[in-house]
Amino acid sequence: MLVTLVYTLTGGGFSPSVSVWFCEDYFLARVAVSNRKPNKITRIFDRILGYCAGLGAGIVFFMMLGIVADVTLRHFWNLPIPWMLEVTEYGVLWITFLVAAWLLRSEGHVKMDLVVNRLKLRTQSLVNIITSVFGTIAVLVVTWYAAVVTWDHIKWGTTEWSYLEPLIAPIQVIIPIGSFLLFIQLLRRSYGYWQSWRVSRTEESG
Repeated sequence: MLVTLVYTLTGGGFSPSVSVWFCEDYFLARVAVSNRKPNKITRIFDRILGYCAGLGAGIVFFMMLGIVADVTLRHFWNLPIPWMLEVTEYGVLWITFLVAAWLLRSEGHVKMDLVVNRLKLRTQSLVNIITSVFGTIAVLVVTWYAAVVTWDHIKWGTTEWSYLEPLIAPIQVIIPIGSFLLFIQLLRRSYGYWQSWRVSRTEESG
């Protein structure tokens, strides 16, 4: 079932054409599945990631306006917005989990690749497969635990000890949701590097 899920989300084809993206100080080999039309589920998932990124950007914009308003009111009229800091903290949490999977799709996360970039392409793919698999397992654990904790907050209706005293569940629900999206994207990443490793092995043997 897991193989079927990865197969579907990566475009529904096993005939890869490798595309190498060059950057200033490193390059990343990624596999583009050679279907003319992307799989419907793949398009839906990518669209979800795009919506999440857009929502994250909206939260950043709201936080910017709120912080500017809070500082202005505090400085000129000594009328700070008492709940602004608290809302900003919740916003940072939501932004983190909203954009994590979207950022991973474009390989935008910070990573230490000084050593990896000196390896052969096939070895790079193998290292990235291993790290992606470990990341997938770790994120799956986080997803499960966060879902359990969030469900407990829903059942008990627990609230934060803060100025606004909001319910915890609506704030923390983004953790299991964002972690699940990240889990799916890590599966896609693992599959992509596996395809890259297969192609590079074929080229070396040929």
